Amino acid sequence: MTGYKIAADGTGSGGEPESTRFIVLSDPRTGTPVAMIDEHWSFALRTTASACVGAKYLARRDSSVVGVIGVGNMGRTFLLGARELFPIKEVWATSRRPESRLAFAQRMSEELGVPVVAKDSYEEVCRGADIIVTGTPSVTPFVRSEWLAPGVFVAALGPDEVETEAYATSDKIVVDYDREHEKHPRSLQRLTDLRPRGPDPVHAALWEVVTGRKPGRERADERIILYTVGLTAHDVAIAHALYQRAVKEGAGIRIPLD
Repeated sequence: MTGYKIAADGTGSGGEPESTRFIVLSDPRTGTPVAMIDEHWSFALRTTASACVGAKYLARRDSSVVGVIGVGNMGRTFLLGARELFPIKEVWATSRRPESRLAFAQRMSEELGVPVVAKDSYEEVCRGADIIVTGTPSVTPFVRSEWLAPGVFVAALGPDEVETEAYATSDKIVVDYDREHEKHPRSLQRLTDLRPRGPDPVHAALWEVVTGRKPGRERADERIILYTVGLTAHDVAIAHALYQRAVKEGAGIRIPLD
């Protein structure tokens, strides 16, 4: 099965939020479309699955306090995955709107069975957290170096959330893409900014850490940042799995091609 992704890039001229996001699967032999699958739910799943894999290899095993910036689907799915990996005792969460973070805290406290506390600022979420995950559409970086404690793991899921200085002062930067095919779109600007300061700032691609080609966390006090850009291959793989399940359960709407 082959596939491609269609997604809106940012917001429209009227400031409306991003809305278009789906995968089209096709028969690799003929190119005939097979399915069109909405990706809003699966996008959050695949993005945070990568972040959880990163956390497994890059965060301290005794991490117990998780900071969440951005309380949408990605915040929720990351916590559900992290719960299976770490002895989480408390979660700190924030967002731009007080009502959204309060609602998230109440809902996730019940779902996780641990205290989820709504915080009023990014700094309150970052200072003292063992794991920090950011999942926002921000185009202005807001995670500052002085807020990050020794031993912290940061999963940056949005393109412009961590300040350049925080990357520069981290012990390791790991990315989720293949370095051999690296490009530098806007979403990689923070790492591109670091290049004049010295050698390649990126320690490894995530797959290199997972396969043991390069080390993950080597010391308890390392500050490690996982920088994600997202892989369309993951989108297509999950869409194909959803398609197979839909066929098995007789779900979905059939659309005639003629």
